[in-house]
Amino acid sequence: MRTERRGSFAPSVFIPGSHRGQVLLLRFCAGLNAGLRDVEVQHRHYQTHMTIAEFLAIRETSLPARFMRQTLDPTQWEEFTRALSEEFYGAFKDPIEVARDVWIATGIRP
Repeated sequence: MRTERRGSFAPSVFIPGSHRGQVLLLRFCAGLNAGLRDVEVQHRHYQTHMTIAEFLAIRETSLPARFMRQTLDPTQWEEFTRALSEEFYGAFKDPIEVARDVWIATGIRP
């Protein structure tokens, strides 16, 4: 676990995908939107197991999948999900291990 602490937010360059950029963005949002001070940002890494069917069902509600579903016609969407399912079942054994990174910002309300 990594913890960073700073009493106030000082504007800085946000670099998408970088640890520093994510920490700065969370600090900024927590301080600006919630009026918090002494904002702390913690990084957590969680690992879990789930079936391939569960994983694919969760991914179907993701933003990229929702966009694709709206872009493709129903037949193309069905073909895509079938081919994706076949690829996953061919490449992995049930259950699969899934890792998630989570950033949590907490602070003190003045």
